[in-house]
Amino acid sequence: MDQTTSQNRFTLIGITKNHSIAESKASLSSVKPLAVDPNQAAALLSSTYSSLEKDRATGHMGVPYVKAGRRVIYRLADLDEWLKANQITPKKSPASDESEATEGGL
Repeated sequence: MDQTTSQNRFTLIGITKNHSIAESKASLSSVKPLAVDPNQAAALLSSTYSSLEKDRATGHMGVPYVKAGRRVIYRLADLDEWLKANQITPKKSPASDESEATEGGL
């Protein structure tokens, strides 16, 4: 391998003569991931690995995932959209409004 080919190869992966491997790893760690593994997804969703595994088999909760070969990954954008789509905002019932008015008047 000649000098130019070697230099291009290292430039492609972010390592140049001016940057060390440690510096390159540090810059990669500051990059936000696009996807996470099932354990990380479970932690982000306050769930468990086994719940996500069951969901992949049954589709009960409908959490979207991607198969990358044999690996299962969860895209962070998909998890965010799924959380937004499944958000429930409680509404006050008329009965609770009346009881608050009565209690406030005592």
